[in-house]
Amino acid sequence: MHYGSWVVNHTDPDGQVPIDPPRAAVVRSELYDGTTRTLAVMAVSRAPGWVCVCQTVGDGRVWHAWVPADRVRPT
Repeated sequence: MHYGSWVVNHTDPDGQVPIDPPRAAVVRSELYDGTTRTLAVMAVSRAPGWVCVCQTVGDGRVWHAWVPADRVRPT
């Protein structure tokens, strides 16, 4: 899968805490191709104002991206 369909990573925030166990979620965020989409992801870590989501990008690979917390909703 081409990186253009991956969720944009916005930061590497301080105060990161794992979400254990990770939780199913949806994120509405921009992708590297410039579009904005809603995608199914796993929320795997949090920091003040941010959530790290894990996106499956094909062939057993995943991509982690920090996005603003208000863009992530549990499913």
